[in-house]
Amino acid sequence: MAGKRDEAAVIMLRAAVFSLIAGAFAYAPAHAEPLVDINWFGATIAEVRAARPDMAWVEEPNPYGFDELTHFTAPAFTSVGELPLDINLTVANGTIMSARLQGTVNVANAQQCETVSLDAARNFEQRLGALYWDHALSYGQYEVRISDQSIAIVQGWRPLPRLEAVPRSQYARRDITGFAIRARARPTDGRITLDALVSSDLNNGSCRVRVEIEIPYGAD
Repeated sequence: MAGKRDEAAVIMLRAAVFSLIAGAFAYAPAHAEPLVDINWFGATIAEVRAARPDMAWVEEPNPYGFDELTHFTAPAFTSVGELPLDINLTVANGTIMSARLQGTVNVANAQQCETVSLDAARNFEQRLGALYWDHALSYGQYEVRISDQSIAIVQGWRPLPRLEAVPRSQYARRDITGFAIRARARPTDGRITLDALVSSDLNNGSCRVRVEIEIPYGAD
């Protein structure tokens, strides 16, 4: 009987981790200042490059075999606190379709990753507007209030073979090497609504902080 309960717990935790990663977008309108003085509502690659002319941009044409797409990447494009964020842009015919800003920092445990992640989430909230997660909590997930308007979902766990979710009070333990945070934003300028996903993941002592912005094609 105990074996079946353990198996059920593992299945529930795997489903919870997947739900953190794959939850569908919901609507929560907000309006906020753009990241790095860039108006992402229909921004062009020319505007972004002009905002940071000092960047060493790397251009990758025809990713995935699509002639009209180009990837642009640059290191340390901006920062949240003291954490530098690299940028990856997907561009179609000069117009940005998506932007991903990402940075990593070495940490000792899930608690340190949570601290870095929540600090970053507060920074993103100031630039993207209210953060939310409107899906029901799954096994091992906790809702954390970032501000009066914003929340995020966190989860920590022991690694395989146990894959066991743990309460937040145990995040400081060194054997708690799994952690994730998720929140969404829907900034709008009244004409265009963007989809944004704020996330962090802990892997082998590296806490990765990321924000991904999807821009409707033809938004310009």
